[in-house]
Amino acid sequence: MYPFRHAVGLDQIVGTSLTQIVGQAAAAGDPNAQALLAAASGAPLSGQSNTPMGQDQYPQSAWTNPPGVVAGNGGQGPMEAPMVGNGPREFPMGFGITPVANGANVIINAQPQVNFRPSRLVIPDSIAPSFMINDFKIGMRSQLVAPGSIPAQSFTQTAVGTAMALDTVNVGQFVTLDVTNVAAQPVNFAASLFGTTLNS
Repeated sequence: MYPFRHAVGLDQIVGTSLTQIVGQAAAAGDPNAQALLAAASGAPLSGQSNTPMGQDQYPQSAWTNPPGVVAGNGGQGPMEAPMVGNGPREFPMGFGITPVANGANVIINAQPQVNFRPSRLVIPDSIAPSFMINDFKIGMRSQLVAPGSIPAQSFTQTAVGTAMALDTVNVGQFVTLDVTNVAAQPVNFAASLFGTTLNS
């Protein structure tokens, strides 16, 4: 608790500076006092390196970047590596809500931000009786095998046999629905397209 007690008594401390006390203890052969004086003069303590903190434990040659980070900026530090994809994943895509007047024909577009392979179109059964699907395109290519409108009720969430192998939508392409409101009043159109993203 008191490393210098064998060299300096309490009566000696009164009126004496700490430097003098340590000096006296060092002169008396106290190893702790000698080490303290050495450290104050800039010399390393016993077992201590002169190198800056951490460099002796982590030499420059051993520094490596964590996984996913590559050296950059002329070797001045880490730089973020390009994002690595997660592989195929299932996602939905919406077409928003579009007001359609009674008897009106409307073209509705959606544009995914990743490569997307759709497999199922879903139109809510609450609005499906009001619409006909005139065309369904990916880019410039129709996904219908023949001309002619299809009742939107064919694509409700409870419909069966609606899984499709559709073309892939590349980034920058549009998915287009051409719909007609056959109801006697305006109806808001909405739909979802489910599919697989590629390396998103």
